[in-house]
Amino acid sequence: MSEIKALKPTVEILYAEELAALEANDDGPKPENWRLSPKAVRTFILGSSKPLKLKRKNVNITKKFYGDDALIERCIITLAGNRGLMLVGEPGTAKTMLSELLSAAICGYSTNTIQGTAGTTEDMIKYTWNYALLLAKGPVKEALVPSPLYIGMKKGTITRFEEITRCPAEVQDSLISILSDKVLNIPEFGEEGLLCASPGFNVIATANTRDRGVNEMSSFYYGDSKIDMSTMVQNILGSVLKESREDVDKLRSYFNIVVKGKSAKMGGNWKDFYEAKKWIK
Repeated sequence: MSEIKALKPTVEILYAEELAALEANDDGPKPENWRLSPKAVRTFILGSSKPLKLKRKNVNITKKFYGDDALIERCIITLAGNRGLMLVGEPGTAKTMLSELLSAAICGYSTNTIQGTAGTTEDMIKYTWNYALLLAKGPVKEALVPSPLYIGMKKGTITRFEEITRCPAEVQDSLISILSDKVLNIPEFGEEGLLCASPGFNVIATANTRDRGVNEMSSFYYGDSKIDMSTMVQNILGSVLKESREDVDKLRSYFNIVVKGKSAKMGGNWKDFYEAKKWIK
């Protein structure tokens, strides 16, 4: 049988060779339970001009995020300091992609995820029960069904929380003690019902500024309120790369033909837009 290809491979599969090369050549200090050092995490996301050796083979570390490099550094510093990270911004600015890249580089996988909705309950983000076992044996450990947050705390890995501000306020409030004290209380287990997070646990959350009726938390903002042509072009390029690197040539042709022509005739914003094409390499 022919091999079945995934429609959207995870970051850790798509860039497995790059992650392996970075890990093999990483001699920097690592926070406990991190796969890569903060410096190597930055290199994974922003790329490197020098290839790395992996089993007698040169591996190029490609640039995966096009935008403000300082933002990436602040994200990594925040996570290395055991503080939760929240990315807030407009739709299409690669918030999810960035959270996936950070998770894959830090803990080796990016799929430990909670999807926030208006119907998300506190049980869904902490733990639920196998009710057949619960009725048969009572609140025993094998009856507990762990959530991605529970798994992250147990293993000491990143939990991604997509669209966190779509959740009701009381659900968001339930995260406060977990993020501040790194402890989850399970009252059904009595005196043994205290899960203390293992080193390396953290939460990366995303939120969409276009949603209405959301409950906004204290946030680490993904960018500021200003946008210039360079930022716009970098965001467009990031969105194109997220879907298909082959489309970069089409984007470059659009700038060289359409945008260049409008820049020559109309000037103004079109001229600034054309000059920002330097980001398309």
